[in-house]
Amino acid sequence: MMCAVAAHRNLVGLLVVLGGAATACSASVAVRAADQGDRATLRGAIATAETEGRLSLRDAAAIARRVVEHEIAAAPSPEYAVARIREARACGFEVDGVLADRMRGGDVAAGEAALARLETGAVGASAARGRGASGDDRWRAVAVSGLTGSEDRDARLRALGDGSPLVRAAALHAIVQRGDPADLDAVLEAARLDPDPLLRSSAVRALAAMPEVTVDRVNRLRDLWTAGDSATREAVARVLTSPAVVSRGGQAAVAHLLGVSRDDDVVTVAAAILGSQVADAELRAAATSALAAAATDGAQRARIHALAVLPVRAGRAGTPAAELKPLLDALRAASHADDRDVRLAALGRLADARTGAPAGDRTAAVQALEALAAPDPSAPVQASRARLLLAEAGDVRVQAWVEADLLSADGDARLGAAQSLVALGRAARAAPLLADEDPSVRTQAACVILLASRLP
Repeated sequence: MMCAVAAHRNLVGLLVVLGGAATACSASVAVRAADQGDRATLRGAIATAETEGRLSLRDAAAIARRVVEHEIAAAPSPEYAVARIREARACGFEVDGVLADRMRGGDVAAGEAALARLETGAVGASAARGRGASGDDRWRAVAVSGLTGSEDRDARLRALGDGSPLVRAAALHAIVQRGDPADLDAVLEAARLDPDPLLRSSAVRALAAMPEVTVDRVNRLRDLWTAGDSATREAVARVLTSPAVVSRGGQAAVAHLLGVSRDDDVVTVAAAILGSQVADAELRAAATSALAAAATDGAQRARIHALAVLPVRAGRAGTPAAELKPLLDALRAASHADDRDVRLAALGRLADARTGAPAGDRTAAVQALEALAAPDPSAPVQASRARLLLAEAGDVRVQAWVEADLLSADGDARLGAAQSLVALGRAARAAPLLADEDPSVRTQAACVILLASRLP
């Protein structure tokens, strides 16, 4: 209709009107194509709008929302819908309408939609009233999440033994929400015995949010460190240095762990100490030395981990001067490492303005990353990583290389390009991925664009 109206305008305003009409027509064609799952038409409409330089982030977000809605509403099978709902969780607010519709169904996708809406706060446990004994663990998890009353204690503790990790995770959430000290021992048992490693670490983290963590229980946390995997040990270190625990034996516990740990474990403990309210100057100095040493020399995994967690921001709320110099020196040394992955990790921290590195270091890091970011068939993953780091540092000169990655044969590289374009403030340029042949790529790319549209 707008295209027809434009043809009747007077000659003086014709070019302006035609330009505006073409933009509106391109956007509406793209939205209709997304609604219908017509990727060929969608691809053409996006290409036309981009060629004209008229595809705004608002337009791209409108198309992205329709893409996700179609993927979920018109899914060819419940299992397909479940996969798409999981990928769309990050942008659940924007597509809540289709999630609400899907939740009313009777298949497994209904429970997945309920879980997604529970996560965004769009639905409460009351939505699963009567489904606490459901054969679908998703609905049971939604129901269990509401067991926060004093009268629900037996039920939520029983749920900690449910066969589904989803339900056990919901029980932990309900326990934390209730904050009943009487539940502490049950959480400790979950941290020790749950068969799922992610849930064991979640149970440890839950302890920091609960009252009355006694010295005896702190000692049991030390036992969990010995028996736990890396995720559990990281959670233990964070809890021991949390404000509620550090003065109840936590500081002595992490001091011991710092002395006996090696490799990646020492990074975990040292980072927890430096990122906490531990005030002991000698302990903080030991943690600084250990973290700087791990970043400078050692196994690749421990070096990259250390470089990622080095607290090197200066200023009133940043790293004290006594700790800052050895940590910055370690970053600078690693930025010249022979190992390209280690070098990228260090350069990324130095280039990032949020790190607070001196301007000279930042400029040098950006230049070094540009050299590593050029397309390199011998190291495509590292080159793509360098491009993302440059994008996060706001280096718009990398945009052409990033956009080339939108055509990569690798789906992860295409999604990485979308993330880089968001970091550059060019999220709308990722719109071609909304017509990607891979449903996972187009759904996740749509969420990336929708999340970017939230930014001011």
